[in-house]
Amino acid sequence: MAAPALWYLGIGSMMNPQKFIDRGMKPLESRPVLCVDFVRRFWGKFGMAEIREQKGAEFHAVVHRMSLEDMAKLDKMERGYIRKDIVCFTYDGTRIVASGYQFDLATIMFNGHTPPSERYLNLMVSGMEYYGCDPAAIQEMRATPTQGPGSR
Repeated sequence: MAAPALWYLGIGSMMNPQKFIDRGMKPLESRPVLCVDFVRRFWGKFGMAEIREQKGAEFHAVVHRMSLEDMAKLDKMERGYIRKDIVCFTYDGTRIVASGYQFDLATIMFNGHTPPSERYLNLMVSGMEYYGCDPAAIQEMRATPTQGPGSR
């Protein structure tokens, strides 16, 4: 019997396989997806990615099947976020309900839009390329305005 696992939606740097290595985690499997009825936005003091419900919206990202142990580690690292279920479709049409992160607006230091840093954007773009996200979605991500080099 397979160990319990869940689908986690990587929307920011966690679309990049190197971030899992850096954090001592290993997805059981990863797939590019189209997420529906949510937007990915860059928010808060540092322009980090989050998801927010928006009927009819869609964006491309990467889902990772994670062990419950690794997901618990990730929850501890991603302070200031709360988990939200989001419907995603793999490129072959398989429906997956994944767990994504959105800011907890009760605790966020700055509740507003901030562009991502160039470094953060490059991590996202290279991860989308690595996992085979839709080329138009990669191009759209690459065109996202940034705040400059940044360290995050």
